[in-house]
Amino acid sequence: MIILALALLLNLAPITLFADVVVMPYKLKASHLQKKVKSSKKDTLYNLNLRTYRYNRSLTPNTDKSLTNSRNAIITGVAKNIAGSITNMEQNIENIKKAFDKTITIIVIDDNQDNTETLLRDYAKNTTDTLIYKIANKGHRTERIANARNKALDEAEKYLDEYNYLVNLDLDHRSVSTESISNAINDEKKWSIITANTNSYYYDRWALRTESYSTSCWEKNDNSCGQRLSRWFPDTKLNAIIPPSSPPLSVISAFGGMAIYKTKTLKTCRKYSDCIYDGHCDGGKQCSYNQNMDCEHVHFHKKLTRYTGESVLIWPSLTIVHI
Repeated sequence: MIILALALLLNLAPITLFADVVVMPYKLKASHLQKKVKSSKKDTLYNLNLRTYRYNRSLTPNTDKSLTNSRNAIITGVAKNIAGSITNMEQNIENIKKAFDKTITIIVIDDNQDNTETLLRDYAKNTTDTLIYKIANKGHRTERIANARNKALDEAEKYLDEYNYLVNLDLDHRSVSTESISNAINDEKKWSIITANTNSYYYDRWALRTESYSTSCWEKNDNSCGQRLSRWFPDTKLNAIIPPSSPPLSVISAFGGMAIYKTKTLKTCRKYSDCIYDGHCDGGKQCSYNQNMDCEHVHFHKKLTRYTGESVLIWPSLTIVHI
């Protein structure tokens, strides 16, 4: 590690420790840690075809690049035990890329019990714009997911001046349409934060909060999450499906498997240390099955709205297939 540090200081070529694996020191920001989760001593950066992005111009943050009339996007996702979905993930990422002129992909993983890590490394080797980070991660499910999304957000932050949009994608069991993304980008003057719809049953109701229904639908162990969507949107007659032709729906939070953020909105929010994902209930109270855990998107979207004044929308024509 001393030799590696000297190489970095002298701007020499990085030392490859394990073929295409370069180990870099890393410590999570204190404000990004979830309760009961200790900071990791290091994470691992798999640097692709190019070995390490800090020495490659195409992946080095360029804060001087003009974004006028550009369609550039950062694609982020987190992965754990998704080996059976890797082929589908690759196709989805390629479909997203087709909607933009330039992209960079950031994927964060932790310990997997299948061969997800190997498959993602193989995928990265065949691209020139993919970064894969492995972090030490502990805690309950929403804590781990929040930690991984925060790591992806930390890394994406380095590129916010160079890219117009950030696309946050669930990497497993989704089919993403290039056309629906392109159409949403064509209407980008109408939004700053949009979340996806599904082609059938709108399933992601844990992330869904509105002014009319602002608590977790898992607060009680009953069938609240299976209620008609008009429970969240009382001015509508929505049942289980949001028709793609519907107008945008204003929400406190939603996700639906994918969200697109304007990077200028993220930059404003990220000036505040608590503009992060958090897998806990607000105020430490119990809000899900008598536990202090909540969908990680809720905290993040509340902070985005609070610090930027922008609205979070479900964009009905931005459809994905929930396989």
